[in-house]
Amino acid sequence: MTVRERNKPCSAEPGRRQTTVQLRAPKAFHERTLWPEFVALCDELHAHLDELTTRVIREAIDEDVSEPAEQAPTPKALPEANGH
Repeated sequence: MTVRERNKPCSAEPGRRQTTVQLRAPKAFHERTLWPEFVALCDELHAHLDELTTRVIREAIDEDVSEPAEQAPTPKALPEANGH
């Protein structure tokens, strides 16, 4: 349930940006409703951005975005002697 659905007054203070909102509500509302909702939205945003980043990398660089398999270093051969 959002703040507006609970009929809590939301307003921007004079001199603040219109995207800044201050809510005056009991601490219990912040702890039980507002903060858990914020955390859930934050987690959802992070998952979306991670998926988007992976897709962009895959499409821009290569289809396989997994870590490359480690390969044992190939020993270098000594140059052949020319009779010297």
